[in-house]
Amino acid sequence: MYRRGVCVEYARFLNLLAWQIGLDAKYAESSEGKPSDHAWSLIRVEGEWYHFDPCWQHGSASFRRMTYFAMSTATRLSTLEYEQGKVKLHTVNDWTYQWEELPECGADMDGGERVILYDWVIDDYKKAMAKAGSPGTRIGEK
Repeated sequence: MYRRGVCVEYARFLNLLAWQIGLDAKYAESSEGKPSDHAWSLIRVEGEWYHFDPCWQHGSASFRRMTYFAMSTATRLSTLEYEQGKVKLHTVNDWTYQWEELPECGADMDGGERVILYDWVIDDYKKAMAKAGSPGTRIGEK
């Protein structure tokens, strides 16, 4: 809303967008003995779960390659710079706020699949907003 935030806000907002177009989404966190070190989204696309990190993707110079989108758990772990074996990944239930096990995220999407997914999501979201009667402006714009 204010074009500011940290990883938690990025993940929650991406989940909201995913839910609006009918995708299942979960909030995920990593920890190394602390309550939480980083947050991102888990989104199910065509029956498969993937890790999506909109916070780190936002800072990526190669946006269209979507380096931090549609990752497997193995790739997600490799991007987190923790000492081997010390990081814990979990989801947080949106209603009870209890930690839960991650769903299986076995494979990465390749670059071409990520671009197709991106184009599909943007197109679907625009259609949903047009159907809802959204003027398409940002909050605070006239």
